[in-house]
Amino acid sequence: MAPWVRATFRYMSVGMFRLFGQRMRIQGRPLLLLTTVGAKTGRVRETTLGPAWYVNLARRPDGAAIDVDGNHVAVNADSLVGAERDRAWKRIVALAPGHGKYEQDTDREIPVVRLTPRG
Repeated sequence: MAPWVRATFRYMSVGMFRLFGQRMRIQGRPLLLLTTVGAKTGRVRETTLGPAWYVNLARRPDGAAIDVDGNHVAVNADSLVGAERDRAWKRIVALAPGHGKYEQDTDREIPVVRLTPRG
């Protein structure tokens, strides 16, 4: 996908979230707006889990925040590995069965990140 298409999509999806976020659902669950700090640029990025969210989050986990159900929360991000990641992935698929196909459609491991509110 061309960079300008990704940027346009991200801009539109964040705008839609700002307008309708509390009412938007993915597989019946609230849509989440993720704020990260760019891994290369250091600039604040907002996305509804579109392109590049994982790289930014993995490299700068202390700059993350989420907006869900009208609340903005600063969070810590921890990439899960091993058995802990596997247990979390099974729970994700149980809650949102449509996500299960992503793992079947790729030869890489889908990253799982735990977001916990910063104290």
